[in-house]
Amino acid sequence: MERLLKPKEVAILLNINVKTVYLWVYQSYIPYIKLAKTVRFKEEAIKNWVEANSFNNAKKSGKCPHKNTEAI
Repeated sequence: MERLLKPKEVAILLNINVKTVYLWVYQSYIPYIKLAKTVRFKEEAIKNWVEANSFNNAKKSGKCPHKNTEAI
């Protein structure tokens, strides 16, 4: 079974504030798992999400993943 990450671990992995992680969960922007009253993340799902939302991937597809704008 894949190890599940805590919000603080995701924040460290992505180099962001843990409050941002919780905001993204609230907005359903980032893939997460709800276990009772806790939130956890599959490490592989987070890595895939980062890759899918990276700028280089947007340039390849011609579309920016945010705000429906075109990549430069």
